[in-house]
Amino acid sequence: VPPSPHYTFQRYPGIFNSSTADSFLQSKVSNIFSGRLTALELFDILDHYAQNCDAVVGNKEVMTQLKDAKFDLLLVDPNEMCGFVIAHILGVPYAVFSTGLWYPAEVGAPAPLSYVPEFNSLLTDQMSLVQRITNTAVYLVSRFGVQYLVLPKYERIMRKHGVEPRVAMQDLVQGSRLWMLSTDLALEFPRPTLPHVVYVGGVLTKPASPLPQ
Repeated sequence: VPPSPHYTFQRYPGIFNSSTADSFLQSKVSNIFSGRLTALELFDILDHYAQNCDAVVGNKEVMTQLKDAKFDLLLVDPNEMCGFVIAHILGVPYAVFSTGLWYPAEVGAPAPLSYVPEFNSLLTDQMSLVQRITNTAVYLVSRFGVQYLVLPKYERIMRKHGVEPRVAMQDLVQGSRLWMLSTDLALEFPRPTLPHVVYVGGVLTKPASPLPQ
């Protein structure tokens, strides 16, 4: 990360270092986009993130430094869900920057399963009845996995370290003040969105340039 007067960069001890984190994610992403056991690979990534979160939340020195910084707002990556936990511990509002793969339907950008294919379902928006049933099955597997396998890990971390007040991870996820989806309406399937869900990616990242002659 290049130095800047606008921010400070701090490293903290966890289960990864910069090289192991990169190699771990590269291998997992390679397996995911080759279509091999996608759900298992995703849950394994999230399991490692949870282990890292346990190490961070349990580090009293790091947490004290974060509390002393008196942040006004936290920017959370929903893939690394420890941000929700840390924001709750610090008692500050938080916004989410997401690629849209996790939680958009639950927080205010629903995607009808009848014509919007789930991530890595290998389906298009032109689905037969059987394919729609398959798409629904992929949706249910991913949501049940997150609800009953992933989120409880973070709730156990909060109980382990005595985080008060007690709160469900689902409530923390839905408690974000703003969801910024790094995609674009021109590239997305049509979907209704609530006012706290905004699109910040794609062709919206810079002003349009005039067309060449």
